[in-house]
Amino acid sequence: MNELEYLSLAIGQPFNVAVVLRINGKISKNLVEKLMTKLQKRHPLLQVRLIFDDNNRPYSTSKNVGKIPVTEYKRVDDSQAMKEFHRQLTTPFDLSNNKLPLIRVVLYSSTEKSDLVVCSYHTISDGYSMLFLTKDLLKFMANPDMSIEVIDFPTKDVDLFTPKVRKMIPKRPFFAHLLHIALRLYNFFRYLFVGKIKTAKINVHKDDLEIHSTKLSKEQSAKFLEKCKTENISVHSAVSTVFIHEHPIIASPVNIRK
Repeated sequence: MNELEYLSLAIGQPFNVAVVLRINGKISKNLVEKLMTKLQKRHPLLQVRLIFDDNNRPYSTSKNVGKIPVTEYKRVDDSQAMKEFHRQLTTPFDLSNNKLPLIRVVLYSSTEKSDLVVCSYHTISDGYSMLFLTKDLLKFMANPDMSIEVIDFPTKDVDLFTPKVRKMIPKRPFFAHLLHIALRLYNFFRYLFVGKIKTAKINVHKDDLEIHSTKLSKEQSAKFLEKCKTENISVHSAVSTVFIHEHPIIASPVNIRK
């Protein structure tokens, strides 16, 4: 776990990350479980769980990790998936059951449509990672016999934090543990005298959650990049400008991992 994720456990736990996939037709729980097994083989971080030492300090391990849990419900209407999305974002992972991986899936199925709500622990995933995960999920769904190319474990070649944030993180384990204890005490007394604080309402609307995929050829990409260089603008700005009329809210239009 990185330093901020470790410290955030002192006041609760890191944020959850969730996505919703709506697919035409019925999808069985058995199929989803098979897809999740394939995703676990491909993505190493889906094969980790958290363990705690005698001092209640969390560590991640890839030993004795169970399958990704899939819960199925009967689909009635579109609102179920959105309610589930909100619920998954605000429902902590049960870290006492440390055999489970840090990801879970809820399936709402009917003969006409099926909704998949995939939620992961922020320690192993982020928004971009979830996009790649769902992309692989759809690939395996369309090509059941597709071979699995395992991705290497991520390396810490680049610092995840800005210099400003890095300065705020204790450099020595002793001070990191001291801060961890201080945050735990703060959380305890806040709960004792203030009570349990209600989970903040997440203002996410159905229309805000969309993925629009447009793939350019190598030649088109080269011309587009050359145009950006000529006009002295970033690729982010150019793509945002192209789609701004139809999609005024764009989180990030470019696959920055490749």
